[in-house]
Amino acid sequence: MELDKEKIQKMVGNDLKKQLGAFRNAGALNLDKVSARSKVGDLKIALIGAILSLEAGEWNLPGQQKGDEINDDIGVEDLEDEGGVH
Repeated sequence: MELDKEKIQKMVGNDLKKQLGAFRNAGALNLDKVSARSKVGDLKIALIGAILSLEAGEWNLPGQQKGDEINDDIGVEDLEDEGGVH
């Protein structure tokens, strides 16, 4: 799961769809209005909004305690190991 907003801005196609799935499985907020078939711009806006809500402490990654520092380099593989992405 990519938590770098600049990298999200550069993503297209399947990379964005994978991110959407990873964010949903991690419990991200504000993704109810987008799907894998949404426009690229809409997906980017939703994913960046989810990152901002994570940074604001509105939701936490699986295994993250409130107030823990956010690790920007968590991978989709990390969530798969925890059963978060299928």
